[in-house]
Amino acid sequence: EMISLSVSSASVTMDAPIGGGFTSGNTSATVITNSAYGYTLTIEDADSNTSMTSSTSEDTVSSNYLGSKTEETFEENTWGFSVDATKFYAIPQKNSPLILAKNSAPTSDEGATTTLTFGAKTSMYLTSGTYADRIILSAYTNGVDGSPEGVDPTSNPPEEVSDDVPEPYEEGSGPNENKLVLLTSMQDPRLIS
Repeated sequence: EMISLSVSSASVTMDAPIGGGFTSGNTSATVITNSAYGYTLTIEDADSNTSMTSSTSEDTVSSNYLGSKTEETFEENTWGFSVDATKFYAIPQKNSPLILAKNSAPTSDEGATTTLTFGAKTSMYLTSGTYADRIILSAYTNGVDGSPEGVDPTSNPPEEVSDDVPEPYEEGSGPNENKLVLLTSMQDPRLIS
């Protein structure tokens, strides 16, 4: 049994509009597995702090809201992720992963690809600089016993399926295998005067 995870870009940069506003960037995650029971792809923060932080400022771009946000409903200086580029969810803390995609059969030789969009809305008062956070994407095979029913991220908001992330099974590989760190950063183009 094998599983592999690759991303189109291991670093996603979002450039904040001058004067504040919404910005986004994306990457694609491709999973290849020959597991008869398919795979689960999850997202979580690399630690308990889900905010994008700067090394030169106390300002943060937070990600701790409930439900989903859109480009129009994002509050200033917040960010999140989306699997449909429309509804954005808060970044889950480490060890509380959310399901991005789920499959109950082997993938094709080309693999199964999920496009992940990160979005942020900044205020005009955010201190200039680079704000970054580390995200972990994990792919693992599903086990035969107690495997959750298939989850379609486009019809199930992530917070409603967060309890469905499977525990490691004897037949499957654990969630700590094939772990990939994705660095996301947001840069403010305003000049520091």
